Amino acid sequence: MKLSRISAINWNKISDDKDLEVWNRLTSNFWLPEKVPLSNDIPAWQTLTVVEQQLTMRVFTGLTLLDTLQNVIGAPSLMPDALTPHEEAVLSNISFMEAVHARSYSSIFSTLCQTKDVDAPTPGVKKTHRCSEKLRLFSNIIAVMIR
Repeated sequence: MKLSRISAINWNKISDDKDLEVWNRLTSNFWLPEKVPLSNDIPAWQTLTVVEQQLTMRVFTGLTLLDTLQNVIGAPSLMPDALTPHEEAVLSNISFMEAVHARSYSSIFSTLCQTKDVDAPTPGVKKTHRCSEKLRLFSNIIAVMIR
């Protein structure tokens, strides 16, 4: 969006009711990892085998990578096609929520795992062929969508 197009959003005058509906749904579902008692999951986590814990950490790290992609590229790439300033606000909200989701995995890791274990899967996930392929695939899908 060009700076010259920016004006104050009037939420009292909405041309598409769906914009407000989606905004309200997003804000009603808003949460922060600090508000969730993650420590309640420690007993269940400790029942998992080391292999299951490592697999869970790898999956969560992959999800963190995808949430980051959606935050940085996904939702922002849709902004130029927004029809109303309300749609742009909704997309900004979605982008922010993806960042919160990515951050929530860090909270899960720091609650359930030791620091050495938290740091271990991150580089591995970025370097594995499978994760690289998924990241490339999603990036390509987004690129096709914004053409």
